[in-house]
Amino acid sequence: ALTDVFIRPNWKTGRLGLDLTFDATRSHGALPVAVEVRAHKRDAVLARAEASVSVAAGRAPVAFPHPPVVPSHRLWSPDDPALYDVTVRAGGEVVTHTVGFRDFRVDDSGYFTLNGRRTFLTCTHMASEYPDALDLPVHVSEMYRTLVYLKVCGFNAIRYLTQPAHPELIDLCDDIGLMVYEEHPMAWLKTAG
Repeated sequence: ALTDVFIRPNWKTGRLGLDLTFDATRSHGALPVAVEVRAHKRDAVLARAEASVSVAAGRAPVAFPHPPVVPSHRLWSPDDPALYDVTVRAGGEVVTHTVGFRDFRVDDSGYFTLNGRRTFLTCTHMASEYPDALDLPVHVSEMYRTLVYLKVCGFNAIRYLTQPAHPELIDLCDDIGLMVYEEHPMAWLKTAG
């Protein structure tokens, strides 16, 4: 069974490298795999690739030999949150993930860059607004509304303070164009001494 798909989008070329993880009880010499790429929440297929992969018994990642390339791919940014849905079909299993093409780093001059352009972060943070639900509101729509308000107010990033964000909230940030900085709870422990 196909249990995981790890996707490496190349922001310069539009190539989607894929590592497929199978949990197989026996070896498969030539398992057919099909990949389709669509613009996020759209029907038209932008890129397609098919290949057969050899799967050994057990659990291990297998590199997909012919990664699809999205023609004229758009880069994700807060002003244009372009995303793509990647669907992988193998052995009767179907897995879909949403990805974006982007590059972020601190350049040699010490400035943060997004997709090769110097970018100033306008950021706020989230704390435990909903302590009875471990920082996730009972209705995700409440949090979506808060994130949209932040975006409309001109923020381009959000910091999840003292804990990582829930996956649903990361997806919402990707959709509306908010960069995310997450912290692990252990980042706030002080050492004795």
